[in-house]
Amino acid sequence: MLPSSRREMALIGPIVRNEVFFFVTILALAGAMFLMEWRKRRTPEVEGLEGAALRKVRWSAQREKAWMAASCTATAIFILAITAEFIYAQSTTALSAATPVAVVNGAVRIPVGTVNDGDLHRFAIEENGVTVRMIVIRKPDQTLVAAFDACQICGNQGYYQKGPNVICKNCASAIFVPSVGQSGGCNPIPIESHVEGDQLVVMADKLRPGARYFRTANP
Repeated sequence: MLPSSRREMALIGPIVRNEVFFFVTILALAGAMFLMEWRKRRTPEVEGLEGAALRKVRWSAQREKAWMAASCTATAIFILAITAEFIYAQSTTALSAATPVAVVNGAVRIPVGTVNDGDLHRFAIEENGVTVRMIVIRKPDQTLVAAFDACQICGNQGYYQKGPNVICKNCASAIFVPSVGQSGGCNPIPIESHVEGDQLVVMADKLRPGARYFRTANP
């Protein structure tokens, strides 16, 4: 079953997207196997042994135990370090500031020249006490597309641009820019918009339904 909640995507998404986490997962499994093997180990039989033979058996057992302990400890430290680094990186990835815009005569109008550079642009509209965030980006085919800064799975955590992709802040999914404006998956929820002259127009009645995505605390 595929993950379908914000929490699950926050956990599974980075693992799927980041090959380092596959390596960490393998190390974790190896560490778990070491621990299981360690716990199943029996104390070597020393009955009837004495002198050098007894010392050799005890030394071998101690060395094996020390190697297992060192391996498990090193694996745990590595996993903790990688996980901490990722959590820190995610927490410090701040969304760009949203430019306030207002509904005038039933629509929000944004000059095309301000959003026609291929970068992700974020806007904020106040709707009945709720700050609704909207993103606008120019696709490779030169069309402008608007979407809520939220998705059906991860909620209103928002998106940021990294290189040629738009990245979900919650699960680190890379959204292929040509797919922005399409529903489904972790894509931003699309908003119907059109260009009139030199302005991108988003009707207020297309924005209002999106308020429900932002009623919880914004990131």
